[in-house]
Amino acid sequence: MPQTSKPTPVQDVSAVIIKNDAVLLVKRGKPPLMNSWHLPGGKIEDGEDSKDAIAREVHEETGLTFQLPILLGEAMVSGNAKVSGNDDEKTYHYAIKTYSGEIDGAKPQAGSDASEARFVPLSELNKYDLSEQTHKFIDSATCHPLRKHPLRKHSVKGHLKTALIALFFGLAAYGFLFALMKILRATGFQAF
Repeated sequence: MPQTSKPTPVQDVSAVIIKNDAVLLVKRGKPPLMNSWHLPGGKIEDGEDSKDAIAREVHEETGLTFQLPILLGEAMVSGNAKVSGNDDEKTYHYAIKTYSGEIDGAKPQAGSDASEARFVPLSELNKYDLSEQTHKFIDSATCHPLRKHPLRKHSVKGHLKTALIALFFGLAAYGFLFALMKILRATGFQAF
């Protein structure tokens, strides 16, 4: 029996962009997977670096400038989908590098092959038919140690409390050492 091998995967990128407890999603306006919601992204062009590709794709699909990319991971995605306007299904196979990053605009505007682009509250993601892998990348982005997301912000009150506790223990230690040195000098102990 002849062996069939999977085709070489298309190199793709996607971006998890979190702002005000919401993630940026785009609705595909063209096949394959037309009318489905996804993270912004697309194909890496020949000779293009993946970080350049994700910046280009985010801008093309949303009008926003993507900056400071951090690689969250890579996933292999395969399946079948309808091809442009007919009932034929096409097999697809992608290797998708997913990045987290910052944007320099407030309101996304759909462009390129996206028919809509919007920030979706994290609490409403269950209303969108997103893949398990997409949910994992979104979860990863919301708690990435190099990213400052609103979900992880620390209050000034908490930092002040920590600083006061450290100051108290620092002063207590200094006071203890000062008292100990006084006692040792009173007993005639010479350290030097």
